Amino acid sequence: MTDAAQIEGYTYIELGEVRVDGGAGFEPRLKRAAAQRFGQANALVRVHEVRQAQRYLSGTGQDGAPMFKTREMHEWRAMAVQAAPMLPNMMPPQTYREDLVLIDGSNVMNWEVDAGTASAPSLRPLAQVLAALKSRGVAAGVVFDATAGHRLEGRFMTHDDLAARLPTAADVLVVDRGTQADWVLVDMAREQGLAIISNDHFRDAPSARHLLKQKGFMAGEGVTLLAPRA
Repeated sequence: MTDAAQIEGYTYIELGEVRVDGGAGFEPRLKRAAAQRFGQANALVRVHEVRQAQRYLSGTGQDGAPMFKTREMHEWRAMAVQAAPMLPNMMPPQTYREDLVLIDGSNVMNWEVDAGTASAPSLRPLAQVLAALKSRGVAAGVVFDATAGHRLEGRFMTHDDLAARLPTAADVLVVDRGTQADWVLVDMAREQGLAIISNDHFRDAPSARHLLKQKGFMAGEGVTLLAPRA
């Protein structure tokens, strides 16, 4: 149990928030609440106290107008997680390169769909991201899952097929059928010290939680990249 947002040396999956009334002995009550609600929970993070005024209806006055009273609400809250020790080969890099990043191509090609400006994925958002990176002197590698071509053109597309459709040069990798692209991205990012551009939460690769990631979104005809963060 910790008030920190992360557990050093561990990777974890968030299961959900638990709450108990304020007062003494809140720690065992939080643990019990987590165990009852989430059978796989084995740790609590972001433990914090919440106090706030709560206004409630207490009846009506002689003129029929509602009457209110105020009471203090006091709770302890925490995020229940399923945590596991990080193996040495899962630890995040100590430093990250500034001249090269990895792009989750299968995620970025859906950014227009996510923004509600397109009904199907395309390479336009990816082209915008690559152009923005190039203007900053940053090169990129792009990783696609094996189904990317089917979603774009209804057929399997190779590394060369996809690279040829990008106006800005980039190293493109299409993972093998049956291979989780998330794990390939995470392994490459960790081994080479690279940030990942993606809006994915990487739930299939919990070790990605501690890696540097950069989210973005389409804004009009261009793209906006947010500051990288773990």
